[in-house]
Amino acid sequence: TLDLTDEISKEILLHLRIRLGKANQEEQYFNILKVLGAIIANLVKDPIDAKYQTLKLSNKKIQETITCNMECVNLLEVLGFQQRQDMVS
Repeated sequence: TLDLTDEISKEILLHLRIRLGKANQEEQYFNILKVLGAIIANLVKDPIDAKYQTLKLSNKKIQETITCNMECVNLLEVLGFQQRQDMVS
């Protein structure tokens, strides 16, 4: 079976890699992957715990890696996060 979420996620990450690669920002790309990996690992570890379903947009690391890259925001939306005032949940 085709997992549409997986295909969309691959496309989003590929687009991010290409864009950052052209700008010689490989280190930033890998930092982004670390943060996204932690977010996803927490969701997998405990999918019903509300604290893993919410991100504070005011968090410096989230701002530097996630919210400044539309591809990351799109990926979180694919994963089920929704934007709210100071949080993505």
